[in-house]
Parts: sequence; C-alpha cells; structure tokens
Amino acid sequence: MVKVFFGIFFHDQLYDFARRQYSGQKMSTSVKLLMLYAISLAFLVWIGTIFFYQPYAWILTTVLTLASIKSISLLFRWNETSKKFVVFINAKYSKLWIVDIFVAAVGIGFLIMGFTLYK
Repeated sequence: MVKVFFGIFFHDQLYDFARRQYSGQKMSTSVKLLMLYAISLAFLVWIGTIFFYQPYAWILTTVLTLASIKSISLLFRWNETSKKFVVFINAKYSKLWIVDIFVAAVGIGFLIMGFTLYK
C-alpha cells in the first residue's frame, strides 16, 4: 500500500526512482529489499495459516504465496525483467496510473480479507 500511495501522490518521483533502479546492470539494494519483503510476506502468511487457521484463510494463503513466488521468479530473470520494466515505465502513454489503481484495489481487498478472516 505504501507503493500505491507514492504511485498516486508522488507519481513522477516514484517512477523516476524506479527507472534508475531497473536501469542498472546489477540488482539494486531496494529491489533486493522488495524480494526480502515478498519472502517475508509468504512466510508470515504460512505461519498464520498453520498456527491460526481460519475457514477460507487458504484463499489468502494461496494468492499471497503465488504472488510471492512470482516476485521471487523475477529475481532469477533480473536482466530480462529490468529491461521490460524500464520500457513499461518509459512508454509514452503510461499505464502506470492504471497499475497503481489496480494494485490499490487488490491491496484493499487483501486487507479486508485479512481482517475478516483473522478477526
């Protein structure tokens, strides 16, 4: 949700920063931290599922695990992925606003699902 906030309210600054991060030959520290976040999120979701299981919590666990796996897979294809991200960010008609709104909606959905499932 933090990324969405910056994407909506500080759009140009965020994507200028992202462009610099993805333009480098090596993976930046901030991208490595995002990968650590993805791994941590999957780990915490599984801890919640194993020790605090609630009905239908498997939906949240499955979706967040798949999202984390997708994020981690980007790590192993860094050169290819970073080039695609830079092209996407640099596009004349940028769809980044749509992406930010979509991610906000999905994030709010996960937040509601988390609070609903783990009352």
